Amino acid sequence: MGMTLDEQLTDIIAAARRQIMARVDERIKNFAGEVDQAAASDWEAAIREVRLAADGEIVERSQAAIAAARTEADRRAQETVAASRTEADRRTQEAVAAAQAEATERLADAAAAAQADLEQRVEQAASAARAAATLMARAEAERRIAAAVADARRETDETARQTASQALVETHAAARQSELAQIDRLVDAVRRLDGARSLTDVLNALGEVTSREAPRVALFLVRGSRLAGWRATGFGAAADPHPIDVASDQTSLLWRAIATGQPLGTAGAASGDGLKPPFGELGPDAAGLAVPVLVGGEAVAVIYADDAAEGPRTVPSAWPEVIEVLARHAARCLEVLTVSRGVSPAATAQPLPGGPRVAPADRSVPAPRAEDDESAHRYARLLVSEIKLYHEAAVTEGRQGHNLAERLRTEIDRARTLYEARVPIEIRTRTDHFGQELVRTLADGDPSLLGASWR
Repeated sequence: MGMTLDEQLTDIIAAARRQIMARVDERIKNFAGEVDQAAASDWEAAIREVRLAADGEIVERSQAAIAAARTEADRRAQETVAASRTEADRRTQEAVAAAQAEATERLADAAAAAQADLEQRVEQAASAARAAATLMARAEAERRIAAAVADARRETDETARQTASQALVETHAAARQSELAQIDRLVDAVRRLDGARSLTDVLNALGEVTSREAPRVALFLVRGSRLAGWRATGFGAAADPHPIDVASDQTSLLWRAIATGQPLGTAGAASGDGLKPPFGELGPDAAGLAVPVLVGGEAVAVIYADDAAEGPRTVPSAWPEVIEVLARHAARCLEVLTVSRGVSPAATAQPLPGGPRVAPADRSVPAPRAEDDESAHRYARLLVSEIKLYHEAAVTEGRQGHNLAERLRTEIDRARTLYEARVPIEIRTRTDHFGQELVRTLADGDPSLLGASWR
């Protein structure tokens, strides 16, 4: 172990003392020979002077050695501290630079991985829908072709080869006939949707025409955070869609399609992991599809279809694409009906439950005048039917509380304003078609359900 500063100083002083004492002793011996004959007092005085001189020299050299040692120690301590700080700063800068480089590299790797994963999912989603749609048709065609080829191999004569060729021709002909029939149905469906004159008619037509393309079809209306059943076919004769109620759920196929605003299927990568069809899991050979009906960019309904019906049934291979086309066209029809009812260019849009609506005060452009009572009656029925369609829960509560008019006052006043803006006063004074329709449609024929504030 190294000596401490005090130990070093002690050693230095001792060494200096020994050296000086040796010199003193030598001088004393020399001096003793010279002063042998001096008096005893002179001898003692001389010795004291020599010793005092030696002690002074010892002290002086000791102090100089101590000062030099302390100066050297301070210098070395300062150099050590400076070197330590420099080394610490260098290591800290290197550590910070290394951490920043590693963080940047990790972020870049994570971003690249996320981008690659997103691109892969988009590509898989784009290809899976059509792959699922054509799966059954391809399987059937391949089965027939394989059967024909097997027959041809078993039979080596020309007749067997002709039979196989004829079977292939018939398969293609049958597929062509199916395509033509599907096109005819699609044209008729578009005409049906174009001919609808109310929002209810459009929804009913959509449920009907889509039921021709898939074995099982269900149409749901968006009610805030819930889905209410509107129409269902293929689920059994006793199936009533109206009690069906689907709460918002991130694992639901219907709600995921509404959230993305895009069609979503259960076949292949387009479904994602863990998405649940609304009527239970499908078989391994069945596929389901959910398509949102968007009006003004908002989902007002969602249509679900699958090919999981019991019993043999020929299902067109392109039914998912047809369902999507019909849903999109129905959405455009709903938008046209909503906007065409007297919306001026400067009208301000207000949100509908599940879609855009226009405030009645803004509908400043007069609608075409009704020419007779029948036209006025049809228009009143349309307006009241919309109230019932978009405020079903309030209608139910109003009937139970016998206060329909009070509970739906805003909606009734808005509809009455539209009615009076379109129907001439001479017809309104002759027959109150609007009031009659409130009793017939909204109050289910019982005027007492409207409440005392109605009249």
